Amino acid sequence: MTVKRQDSETFKTSKENIWTILDEILDDGQKAYSYINTRIIQHDDTIHTTIEHDYSPFTLSTQLKITIQDKGDSTVVTAYTTSQWFIIGDIFNYYRKYIRDLFRSIEIKIKRQA
Repeated sequence: MTVKRQDSETFKTSKENIWTILDEILDDGQKAYSYINTRIIQHDDTIHTTIEHDYSPFTLSTQLKITIQDKGDSTVVTAYTTSQWFIIGDIFNYYRKYIRDLFRSIEIKIKRQA
């Protein structure tokens, strides 16, 4: 069984700016994990990457898909996480946290631009 999570957030910025911000976030990673094996499919407004923990090589990796949708003066970012096939639950809520971390990082970068 696989654990899957999905959430969307709308940001008051252009699609082009979101692309720039996501590029920075994926390069920098998060506090406890990195984004690796990133594939950008710009014509489809999609990014595929893998989350890999920095401090524990025994922690399982997680697939992350990000889609970007232009809404005029704002942009909708949707994130999807998919665990390894043999994970049967998410008792620590890791998969939702990955999505929240991504959205929080986007919001911080947008605020710094203002």
